[in-house]
Amino acid sequence: MMEKPQQTSPFPQSQPINSTPPKANSEGPGVFYYIAGISLLNSVLVIFNIGFYGSLAITMLVSGIGLVVAESVNGGTMVSFMIHAAAFLVNAVIAGMVAGVGFLSGKGYAWAYVFGMVAYTVDALIMLWLGDWLEVLVHLYVLYLLWKGWTNLRKVNAVIAKAEETSPSVID
Repeated sequence: MMEKPQQTSPFPQSQPINSTPPKANSEGPGVFYYIAGISLLNSVLVIFNIGFYGSLAITMLVSGIGLVVAESVNGGTMVSFMIHAAAFLVNAVIAGMVAGVGFLSGKGYAWAYVFGMVAYTVDALIMLWLGDWLEVLVHLYVLYLLWKGWTNLRKVNAVIAKAEETSPSVID
């Protein structure tokens, strides 16, 4: 059997730009998914007066309002269930928006990180206003993780831009 000679490519062989990509789950996009998931879980647990830290203030407020309204309505269990379901639906939309920001930041859109960090800062201010100091500390730590993810993304984007700038164009 005769072997074909290896043809050389007219294009330069590229080297990997970054051998260690930024951490997706512990810093950045995965944090947005964590926020969305914990907020949804907490919106269910509020019904049973259970909850834990890491949730959004806005979803906690929606769940709390739903709980108070459901307890004050004299319409029976079906009306109470409908109120809790409506609160959960609102929280699901909010969690979906947070997950969407995580998806876009994972796709490399730096503006999504900035938008998410600004929104989460506003949420931290609501927690501060409510006086939940431990939740404020959790928010600050999560903001730190988001900041690290954003700076990693900027570094990767800078390396990619430099590589595109220095490599010859195929179109030319």
